Amino acid sequence: ADDARAGYVATLQAWLQRHMQYPERAIARRQQGTATLYFVVDRLGRVLDYRLEQSSGHRLLDREALAMIERAAPMPQMPASLIASDMAVVVPIRFALR
Repeated sequence: ADDARAGYVATLQAWLQRHMQYPERAIARRQQGTATLYFVVDRLGRVLDYRLEQSSGHRLLDREALAMIERAAPMPQMPASLIASDMAVVVPIRFALR
C-alpha cells in the first residue's frame, strides 16, 4: 500500500507541476524557492481542502502555489489499489529558474 501511495503522490506532484505558471514578476526579480502545499483529495481527485504549509519566502511564489492547485483541480483519480476515501498530501513545489 505504501508503494501505491508513493506512486499516487508522485502522480499528483507531476500533475501539479504541469499546472505551474512561474509568475513573470517573480522571474524578473529572480525569485526562487520551495513552497510546501498541504491538500486533501478524495477518490475522484477532488480537492477537499488545501493550504500553504510552508512559505517559499516570496509572496508571489506562495500565491502561485495556491493558484496552481485551483487550476489543477480535479486531480487524477486515486488508483483502485488505494482503499482510502480521501488522502492528505504534503508536497514541495519548487520554483527554480533555469
